[in-house]
Amino acid sequence: MRYRTASREILSTIRQHWRIFLGIHVAANLLSLAVLTPLYTLLTGWLILASGDAALTDEDILLFALSPLGLLIVLIVTALYLTLLVFEQSALFLAAYRVTAGQRINLIALSRYLLQRAWAIFLFALRTIGLAALVVAPFLAALVWIIGRYLSEYDINYYLAEKPPELWLAAGAIVACLLLMLWPMMGVLARWFIGLPLLLVTNDKPGAAFRRGKSVSPSMRLRVTFVLMAWIALNAILLGAAGLVLDIATGFAIRIAGESLQILTYFMGGLLVLWLLVALLATFFTSTILALAMLRLHKEAFPGVMDVHVGQGLAPRHEQGAVRVSWLAVAGILLVLVVGAAFVIRSLVDQVDPGQDTAIIAHRGASMDAPENTLAAIEEAIRQRADWVEIDVQETREGGIVVIHDRDLMKVAGVPMNVRDAAFAELRSVDIGSWFDAQFSEERVATLAEVLDLCKDRVKLIVELKYYGGEVRFEERVIEIIEAHEMQEDIAMMSLNYQGVETLKSLRPSWNTGLLSSVVLGNLAQLNVDFLAVNGRLATRSFIKSVHSRHHKVLVWTINDPVEISAMMSKGVDGIITDRPGLAKSIRDQRADLEAHELLIIRFASLLGGRVKSVQ
Repeated sequence: MRYRTASREILSTIRQHWRIFLGIHVAANLLSLAVLTPLYTLLTGWLILASGDAALTDEDILLFALSPLGLLIVLIVTALYLTLLVFEQSALFLAAYRVTAGQRINLIALSRYLLQRAWAIFLFALRTIGLAALVVAPFLAALVWIIGRYLSEYDINYYLAEKPPELWLAAGAIVACLLLMLWPMMGVLARWFIGLPLLLVTNDKPGAAFRRGKSVSPSMRLRVTFVLMAWIALNAILLGAAGLVLDIATGFAIRIAGESLQILTYFMGGLLVLWLLVALLATFFTSTILALAMLRLHKEAFPGVMDVHVGQGLAPRHEQGAVRVSWLAVAGILLVLVVGAAFVIRSLVDQVDPGQDTAIIAHRGASMDAPENTLAAIEEAIRQRADWVEIDVQETREGGIVVIHDRDLMKVAGVPMNVRDAAFAELRSVDIGSWFDAQFSEERVATLAEVLDLCKDRVKLIVELKYYGGEVRFEERVIEIIEAHEMQEDIAMMSLNYQGVETLKSLRPSWNTGLLSSVVLGNLAQLNVDFLAVNGRLATRSFIKSVHSRHHKVLVWTINDPVEISAMMSKGVDGIITDRPGLAKSIRDQRADLEAHELLIIRFASLLGGRVKSVQ
């Protein structure tokens, strides 16, 4: 009953004073946009400068973040980010107190009040992050031990693909570990939840406010935990509902617009504004609820404290009254946004790339139709008219170069044979096709030379070098085999390991060489490579333009969804790495017959989460 009454009172407060809270939310979002982007650029540049490299990718990011300097930078960056988030909650909290007390609030006075406490809020955030890191550290160590104990004997891809008992044991242990971590983490959050208002409304230093936040009773900690979990659930529900509405609206717009580019443009402009509006309102609603809940809990934990301290710094010399936003002004702003978005979209029509020059790259062969990295998969990719075939190579015990992705044969054969420790004859004796289908029972681990023989004069080849430790003259041996087949003009080389890429480039400067990456900090375009093979999430239009401006190419992986394949072509990527080369080739051929508005439909279907099965 207590929570039901509190919920009704919170909703009533929002209904009465939504203009003030919405104004604060919009102002905070504009501040974040204005500050976070340059701040991220500055701090990323600092991070990259400290590392001594032009960019950091994948495991390099983790290794640097775990160094003493990296840990310090991560701590500061996280605290700065949390400070910006806390600014909005602080403003909403103070505004909530004023309006529930029947007092007026002025945004300028509120901003000045918070700016005067900016340094204290940052130090408070730094303490919160530091304590959270100390709490998480032993559990993180336990997680590392669990993974090492249960999931390190074989290649991780085996566990993910086959889901053996060890995976479920590890998953259960990880869940138990996270649940055990929840209680001390709730203690940290309770300190933040209770200590932040004390910092805002009293003369307490950050350390004192943080310590007083610890003094709450176990029952109050439970209530804070319940409020936070309910708030997280509410966010998930609202985001899910918003996604569903946008999917339905996208399909409706496509059907109504038909072949009219003008109608489609304004529909899409409206949908973009709708998406922004829904996101704005959802975050406004949940942020305001959290601030009001914080206010109620704080009054219960420290009755009378706010009444003594708050008010003086928030009141301007001449009261200007509450913020008022008319419905006419809101409607006018929305109209301007719709028209502006429509013009932006219309200007983008000419920028939609037909994608006819996008290369289709078969990922480990046609691996959706045949076992990966086998001669059968490569032959099938050729049959499906792929432009390139991508394969993985690594060394055997004897120094031979074989075509296989994982460090062992568990995923493709169920055999615990480590490729680096095995002789080629041992590898050759294992059936690596039956796991996929019985008809491929004759497939065996192929050598790079055999793949080159199969591909010569039929399809181009991308060779990814896999580094699992202990390699001896790896790059030189691969180069020697390729040159012996006189295929260097039809070969591209890449790796996740940038040092390996640099070695390749130093040995054969004229060869087509690229870096594979899934996570990045810094400017990949500054690296000494000919192309970048990136996760599809990184392949934004601005990223592609930046890379192209340096005369590098962009490949994306691993794209199998038809809408995403077409969307990547529209963005102007140079190659799509896919398990379904036949499908990608068909989409590229069909796009040649599509009009601009039809390409735009597919582009926005990808952006808004819709799924277009066909374009008439």
